[in-house]
Amino acid sequence: MNELDELIKDRKEKVRLMKKDGDNSHKLLAALYGSPTHFITELLQNAEDEGAKIVSFELTENELIFSHDAPKLFDFSDIRAISNFGDNQEKKR
Repeated sequence: MNELDELIKDRKEKVRLMKKDGDNSHKLLAALYGSPTHFITELLQNAEDEGAKIVSFELTENELIFSHDAPKLFDFSDIRAISNFGDNQEKKR
């Protein structure tokens, strides 16, 4: 299992445990962030946080390519951070 598959598994388990405990905050989060295009907002916010002045999207037949001019590129730690609802800790760099 690769790192992304493991993260997906962990996030699904987190929701399962919330449901089991009667914690319905996952429903609120789904309503706020459930749009299939919400990741675009997250990519833009991350680029802005890193100081990007120029961003671009390129849509091909098989992928959406996002680029920006900030020094730090979006990496797996960023994926982990934006997919970890309920944790307000600053991501470590």
